[in-house]
Amino acid sequence: MASAKPRIVYLHGDGVSVWAWGWVARLQRELAAAGFPTFFELFPDSIEARAKYWLPFLREHVRAGERDVLLGWSCGSVAALRYAEQQRVRGLVLVAPYYTDLDSDVVRNAGWVRGPWDWARIRAHADQIAMFHSDEDPYISQTEFTELARHLEAQTFVLPGAGHFGDQDTFPELTNYILRTYA
Repeated sequence: MASAKPRIVYLHGDGVSVWAWGWVARLQRELAAAGFPTFFELFPDSIEARAKYWLPFLREHVRAGERDVLLGWSCGSVAALRYAEQQRVRGLVLVAPYYTDLDSDVVRNAGWVRGPWDWARIRAHADQIAMFHSDEDPYISQTEFTELARHLEAQTFVLPGAGHFGDQDTFPELTNYILRTYA
């Protein structure tokens, strides 16, 4: 019998050489123990995280689709948004997301923020959209989060002092949200 729980597909940020660090590794274990199918792997071109490699990987290797929840962190959130413009997914869970170039050549060169966003299509392609962000992210402004939440009509969670979510070993707010929303 197939699981009614969606597969949780993790899209890491740029500049990483391993996916299994801190809260991410723990979250994957907790989700698997709760009976969720998961896809937590290092994406190709993981340092630069360019759209021209990631979108085909999501489509052809991961085969992300309407039964999947895309869980993106940082650049992985932007990738999840672009993918959801074209493909229906069950949900989007975005950690430290952004949607502009952040005045960064690295972000511009990755190709995710070229061209306009189709917010209506993203909303139509995901049953639930949630955003987790900190009140003191060193890379992404509060205005960026506020505007993105408005565009997505997303449920938002602000975690005081969490930075860019790169230093903690646990993320119970995220775990609890996924278990409560998708179990």
